[in-house]
Amino acid sequence: MIKKTRSKAGAPPGNKNAVGNDGGRPTKYKPEFAKQANRLALLGLTDKEIAAFLEIAEPTIYEWKAKYIEFSKALRAGKLEPDGKVAAALYKRAIGYKYIETQRETAAGNVIREKKTVKHLPPDVGAAIMWLKNRHGDKWRDRTEIDFDKLTDEQLDRFIARMKSKST
Repeated sequence: MIKKTRSKAGAPPGNKNAVGNDGGRPTKYKPEFAKQANRLALLGLTDKEIAAFLEIAEPTIYEWKAKYIEFSKALRAGKLEPDGKVAAALYKRAIGYKYIETQRETAAGNVIREKKTVKHLPPDVGAAIMWLKNRHGDKWRDRTEIDFDKLTDEQLDRFIARMKSKST
């Protein structure tokens, strides 16, 4: 019986499809995927959705980002623009803004009268809270942390009694 030895990579000698034997499965990556990933990211697709579009597994996206710098840059650039637009819109909504509304009266396809009105959209509390929680999460969160080591026995007893009364 002939014993097969393995290479350092763990593949049997002569296995041309194994990594470590100057082979391995050929990549599905094509340079045009960088442009496609950029466009898909501009549309707001996630890495998982882009992987599905390219008919690859999601981890392959992460491998390609690490291995192909043009792919990584294209994907990052595609995400940066829409993320920036959404952040700007959220900020604008959080602080409120004015805009011009145009109303047109038409007859027989012709504009008879055009009326422009300055409208004010007041600040949105929900948008403001979301902005602050994401930008300053350490200061704007819904819960407070209690350092039990700093509480006296009396304070702990009151806390325990309050928690018991809430659970019943």
